[in-house]
Amino acid sequence: MTSMRDILEDARKLSRRLRSHDVALDRLIGSAEDNLKRIQSLKQYQEAQDQLNSVGSSKLRTQIVLDLQKENHHIRELQQENMELRAALEDHQKATELIMSKYRQHLSHLVNSSKIDTSIVQAPLQGVRNIFLFI
Repeated sequence: MTSMRDILEDARKLSRRLRSHDVALDRLIGSAEDNLKRIQSLKQYQEAQDQLNSVGSSKLRTQIVLDLQKENHHIRELQQENMELRAALEDHQKATELIMSKYRQHLSHLVNSSKIDTSIVQAPLQGVRNIFLFI
């Protein structure tokens, strides 16, 4: 039979175990509370991030749309300017062709009407060539 001492000794052992289990349980509860706080913080962070993303993306989309509208307007202006420049270039080319045509007509008329002696025309040209060769 077990004696009273053995019973007391077993009671002390059980008491020590209960205390150690109680301490371990307190640690686990503290750890669980810390984990719960972390989870709540992460949830709050995720909610804030989602909210910022939704606001940011709508602002970003709005900004992109505004930028594209400005760019399209600028492209239309450039296309209009390009058309005007092409028209001006065509007018300039036509004017240059007309001037050159008139110049050729006058030169031809001058050559035919005065019946310039080719030797008279070539003599000054030969002198000009000699000057350029000398230089």
